[in-house]
Amino acid sequence: MTANTETRLRTTSDVDAGREVSRFALHAGMVMAALIGVWAVVCLVSGFMCHGGCCLSKGLARAILGL
Repeated sequence: MTANTETRLRTTSDVDAGREVSRFALHAGMVMAALIGVWAVVCLVSGFMCHGGCCLSKGLARAILGL
């Protein structure tokens, strides 16, 4: 004996386009923030290697105070 089965094809999608766009924008923003953070750390390490900590902190103080 064989049983008859009915198969239905579902053509609608349960995807919310606004939510997907928001998720993509959030992930893109997080990646950009991470890249900027890595760049800042690399620049700071490069400054320490080239000029040393004392000269770097003196330059930072001069830049903040406007001297």
